Amino acid sequence: MYLQADPMHFDLQDLKCEFDVILLEPPLEEYYRESGISHTERFWTWDDIMKLEIEEISSLRSFVFLWCGSGEGLDLGRMRYT
Repeated sequence: MYLQADPMHFDLQDLKCEFDVILLEPPLEEYYRESGISHTERFWTWDDIMKLEIEEISSLRSFVFLWCGSGEGLDLGRMRYT
């Protein structure tokens, strides 16, 4: 199954299934700032990412890939999934 959804507005637990592979690509300010693209939507903070209940939808043995940028984001991404 493939699902592209905004976890801020979609309750993933409604799917009543677990995933083996999860890719998270949150709209972090760093991406848009470095690319020079203007973005009018709300950026995610690391507090938003920390609040995601990924453990509720991931299977016991699963892969979670998180695009986290560099610098501070890399350290916070490691903290989130250790």
